[in-house]
Amino acid sequence: VVAQGFSPDGRWVVTSGHDGRLQIQDWRTGEMTCPPLNHSDEVFGFCFSADGGWLAAACRDGTFHVWDTQSGAGLLPVESVHEPLFGVRLDKENRWAVLTGMGSTVWIRSLRLLEEAADWSID
Repeated sequence: VVAQGFSPDGRWVVTSGHDGRLQIQDWRTGEMTCPPLNHSDEVFGFCFSADGGWLAAACRDGTFHVWDTQSGAGLLPVESVHEPLFGVRLDKENRWAVLTGMGSTVWIRSLRLLEEAADWSID
């Protein structure tokens, strides 16, 4: 297990492994909420939306994914920032994502069409 966390309501636990799979399960029963969410590399960071309906994932290969937690469907086109990603957080209205990598760059992305909103570095 590379990373783990709870859904906002505490019903589900999500884990990511070295194989690039995210699994969302009811922590009491072990029942999966959807099929495994597959990525091409390790997922180091993820974040649920405020209502638990989405899961955003930041992948070592530089890709950013947004998944439906019930169906397992990808909700937006996969985007790559061409640098390993280690963290992702969504705003409470599910309009924006902030992504961080190993370096000093921070990416802000709109969740509407994944248009580039801002990139900047921390000095």
